[in-house]
Order: sequence, then C-alpha cells, then structure tokens
Amino acid sequence: MVIVKVDSCPAPGEAAVRSPTCLFCAIAGSACIAFLFDKPWWIGIPLGVLVAMCATIGDLMESVIERDLGVKDMSNLLPGHGGLMDRLDSLLVCSPVVWAVLHYLVAA
Repeated sequence: MVIVKVDSCPAPGEAAVRSPTCLFCAIAGSACIAFLFDKPWWIGIPLGVLVAMCATIGDLMESVIERDLGVKDMSNLLPGHGGLMDRLDSLLVCSPVVWAVLHYLVAA
C-alpha cells in the first residue's frame, strides 16, 4: 500500500501497484464468468480490466475531492484507513460498470 501526502501526486507510486492488479482482475473476472455464469471466459477479461480502471478512477476522483477540501482523510470513522470514503470510492465507480457488463453481456 502506498501512503501519499496530500500535496504529492499519487500516480507514479500507484502505477506499479495497479498494473498487476489489473492483470489479476482480468484473470479473476474470467474465472468468475466461466464458472459462476457458464458463459464464455473472454467476457471476464474486459470486465476485469474495466473494474481495475474504474477502481483507479474512483480513487483518483476521491483524492481530488480531498485535495480541494484541504483534508487528508474524509472522516475519522475508520482511523488509519483514510476514512469511510476511501473504502467506498472505488466501489461507487465500479458498481454501475459491473452491473452494465453483467446485464448486457452475461444476461443476454
């Protein structure tokens, strides 16, 4: 996990962490689609890549909001974790994307 100060740019330090995550998400997405839904495994590859990309975008969007507000953490509800919003930022962006992929590619 990379810990970043509010005034520094998180992109260079997180790029090394996000690339293997994207590969893992693509493999896990393929396995889930193939085994849980009995659909072609290749549907999981775009799903995994989209989830990894959307998680990164959600994290960066939340970081921009924190910087605009001038705070390091959004709340003190989860001390040491950056607040509750840091736990939900990726999920808020990924959920509609996963729903759309599952609805249009898997349910079709």
